[in-house]
Amino acid sequence: MSRTLHTDPYHLRAARRPHAVPIRMRPARPGFVHPASPADIAALLDTFGPAATYGLRRIELRHRTGPAVAELRVPGIILLFEQRIPPWHLTGRLQRSALLRLERAGAIVETGTATTRVHWPHETLRDFVLFDGLMHEVGHHTIQHAANKHRTPAMRTADHERRADAFAARARAAAAANAVTSADAVTAANAIASAGALVSASAVVSPAFMADACSAQAAVSEAEAATVSGPTVARW
Repeated sequence: MSRTLHTDPYHLRAARRPHAVPIRMRPARPGFVHPASPADIAALLDTFGPAATYGLRRIELRHRTGPAVAELRVPGIILLFEQRIPPWHLTGRLQRSALLRLERAGAIVETGTATTRVHWPHETLRDFVLFDGLMHEVGHHTIQHAANKHRTPAMRTADHERRADAFAARARAAAAANAVTSADAVTAANAIASAGALVSASAVVSPAFMADACSAQAAVSEAEAATVSGPTVARW
């Protein structure tokens, strides 16, 4: 018996429905910036191929309304929020988990007695938004989309966050292993193409990465969604 739409692996379903995700931007306010431009976002999504965009309706760059870097609005809308122009001056000391998260993303954190100063050298803030923001929410979206859950979370909040964190970490590691950033992917692809090879930006990163990552997310989601219940994820 042939496979049906719902039994095919997630990345095969995605490949049958490739599409460009609309990206809308509201200009940042004075003192703020959108570290990742629409071109950066489009290039990164193109790098990882159709499985990264399957089911996404749009991405919006918005004014910041709280501490979040990004947010998923189910179904299929990812919000990326403006960030303060570095360096950041924060009141008090960061929790250890927040400190480690920023340092893993390349930030230089100076902790004083009553304030914390966060520096973002080079393109680290852009990549923080792209991976810890955008790709983290793509991980959440993949779980929800694979489970066909539009109004309720497909798994417990802690599990949702843990899997989205792992998904974003794999995306960052894949980009680093191939020595590309969102901008470098297109540059490298153009260089190869000009030498006579027919490639797309998605060929620069390991072709198997996003298919494997999304299929893994989807498999877990489909297996657990029917049996696991828990509190609603805050961003729903």
